Amino acid sequence: MEAVKTVLRFADGRVMKGFTQGFDPRRASFRFQESGGALADRWKEMQLAGLKAICFVKDFAGTPLHDERKNFEKEEKIQGRRVQVTFLDGEKILGFAIANDVRRPGFFFFPADLKSNNFGVFVILDAVHDIWYL
Repeated sequence: MEAVKTVLRFADGRVMKGFTQGFDPRRASFRFQESGGALADRWKEMQLAGLKAICFVKDFAGTPLHDERKNFEKEEKIQGRRVQVTFLDGEKILGFAIANDVRRPGFFFFPADLKSNNFGVFVILDAVHDIWYL
C-alpha cells in the first residue's frame, strides 16, 4: 500500500506533515511517518484523540496563492451531501460529506473547491462545533 501525503491538524493549533498508510476510519489510531525524516525512520501509531482533521494533500507546500472557493457550482456532480462544517476554533469548511456516522470518530469530507490542495479530509467529530447540511 502506497504512503499518502498527509497534514495532521491538531485541536490545539499544531500542524504536522508526513505520510500515512492504510488509514482506516473505524480505528482510533493510524500509522504516520513525519516528513523530513530518513527513510529508515519508523512509522508511529498516532491517536485520533486531540486531532481536528487529517488532510490528505496533493503537495506539502500547498497552494498559498489560490483563493479557495467557498461556494458550490450548480453543475457539480460530487458524491455525498453538501455540508458546511464549523470547528470548535471557528474555522468553517465547505464541501461534501460521506456517511457521517456518529458512532465513528469522524467522517470523510471533500472540499467544494476541486482545485484545493486537499483532495480529502477526515474530520474528527470531537473537534466539530456543528455541521450544516445544505
